[in-house]
Amino acid sequence: MPKLHHPCDYDGDVNLTLMEYEQWVEWLFTTDHNEWHEFCVEDPEKLVDYATRLFTEFGKAAKPYTYEQVDRALWFLLGAQLELGH
Repeated sequence: MPKLHHPCDYDGDVNLTLMEYEQWVEWLFTTDHNEWHEFCVEDPEKLVDYATRLFTEFGKAAKPYTYEQVDRALWFLLGAQLELGH
């Protein structure tokens, strides 16, 4: 499995840490992470802050989304697809 975390070297990458929190939540829940999407993480600490905020207010953040969308988002965050580096 390829490592999906890498510096933002490519113009086509989606930088998860340039998004505002609300944009990131929408991207997280509406993107099919089972398909290949190029993304990068320039600021791993910011991504951890976003995830912490998401889990703190999870009921509110996840309410507009379907069970399948929530399931995909959680697998993306907690599974092997996302690597924050060393």
